[in-house]
Amino acid sequence: MEAENGKKSIGNVNVLDLRQATDASVAGVKRIGNVNLVIQTKKTAPHFQKLDVGNVNVVVTVPDDANVQQVMGLAELTGKSLEGVSSPIYLVVMGKLLVHPDVTPEAISKAIAGMAVFGKLVCPEPLMGAIQGKLDRITGKTQVYPILDHIELRSLTLDEGYLDSLPDGTRLAVAGSLDVPEILSNDLIRQKIAVLHVSSSGLCHEENHTALQQAMTQGGASLETIPEGYRFVERPLILDKVRLAALRDPYLYSTERIIITDDVPVALVDENIKGLRSEEMIACSSSLESSITDKVDFLKDQVILYEGELLVIDGAETLRAGRLSGRERPVTLLVCGDLRIDENLAPTDITSGIARIHNFGMITCSPDQIGAVESLLGIREGEVSETGASTPQENWIANANLLEL
Repeated sequence: MEAENGKKSIGNVNVLDLRQATDASVAGVKRIGNVNLVIQTKKTAPHFQKLDVGNVNVVVTVPDDANVQQVMGLAELTGKSLEGVSSPIYLVVMGKLLVHPDVTPEAISKAIAGMAVFGKLVCPEPLMGAIQGKLDRITGKTQVYPILDHIELRSLTLDEGYLDSLPDGTRLAVAGSLDVPEILSNDLIRQKIAVLHVSSSGLCHEENHTALQQAMTQGGASLETIPEGYRFVERPLILDKVRLAALRDPYLYSTERIIITDDVPVALVDENIKGLRSEEMIACSSSLESSITDKVDFLKDQVILYEGELLVIDGAETLRAGRLSGRERPVTLLVCGDLRIDENLAPTDITSGIARIHNFGMITCSPDQIGAVESLLGIREGEVSETGASTPQENWIANANLLEL
């Protein structure tokens, strides 16, 4: 972008705060890229119309004299925190709003002028009316939990020690998710938990599903089950020849991805693996297709059959010619992070060195390369964008989380 009479060009902005905007402050801006959230008052709203702005996600108009509090991430409303509010606040949450059970409708009415939540709202059932009366906008899910004997405001891992700590016949509410990673005594579950409410999601072994489900309230989350006989693993699994040869659990259930490396022979898979389940994905060489078919569920799991060597992109990486040259066979790219294609990598090098690209993240490449990249795409759940022309350093502001004009 070029400067125009000294005006600033600004990249993408998360929060554009125009509550104090003036003719002079907006006159110094040539253009702003995409904006996630615009905060304005009725008085300053005309200034927004004067700005050249790309796509805008949400515009919130707050009272002129509002005491606006912006929270990025987790915001919590407690009875104690609202007691100290001298004048009503307008709450803007970019993340999650968690309302504690000790908050009263009277406190909400007195301390909150309004709310805009761009994320998840977790709220006690008796407070929903008071919260909705103050809620101007919400873009995420709303999870409601009842006021029971015992309340867990965050996700809960239920194990034998936790169960033992509960009084018999506890009425338990979990405002987050519930994980039961180990098989528990069903008699102990029935003894300790009379009522169970889960607001978000639940996961347990099939052996415990009936006992837990019998205590579940209507309107709560359903319980997903780990199939009987499967070992539960809460981490990514990379199964190479050494790990597979030493494997003692032929049935594996992972919350994250499972990758079988391309050096694993069919015989080793047939001998040591009986079943695989993954909440994320299962990736194995296409040479194992005939062997893996009866060990996975193609309807429930994301199964990727890759060619050659698998290159996994998790963070921010640049793909240069050296990563592809000198190999005997093309590679498969699994993009879960941000991948930038080096502009010196020719389109023919891309198509000859890469067999397939499965994109769950972001790929950035030059206009000359984009055709080659798109021709290799298998799974297209991520984004592909072109690199733009270089921007001048003078009168240019890069991306901003919060911008006040």
